[in-house]
Amino acid sequence: MKKGTEQEEQVAPLAAGLHAWYAENHRVLPWRGITDAYRIWISEIILQQTRVVQGFEYYNRFISRFPDVRSLAAADDDEVMKLWQGLGYYSRARNLLTAARQVVERFGGEFPTTYEGIYVLCRE
Repeated sequence: MKKGTEQEEQVAPLAAGLHAWYAENHRVLPWRGITDAYRIWISEIILQQTRVVQGFEYYNRFISRFPDVRSLAAADDDEVMKLWQGLGYYSRARNLLTAARQVVERFGGEFPTTYEGIYVLCRE
């Protein structure tokens, strides 16, 4: 008998049950099932320190106004802050805007696809 097999056998029914529950009960959210790195990034930043119910509305408004990284990078700082109003932690919005501008300047508007590329955003 391989080490860990008994524990895996005990966990497997729980995992299967969780997967079944999720398949039946999950919320439909606009950032699930997409591959657009920009939209996933926006959702991750908005959902930091924010309930999903509240973040859902902000995400939709944000993406409607700034559908891609170039439109965000070109935005006026005050406009971004106004749209962020109510989410709190305004440093997230400032850092988001700085990083969007770096994506346009350093990566030609294409969101980096490597860890190193993403890591350098807002590091200088």
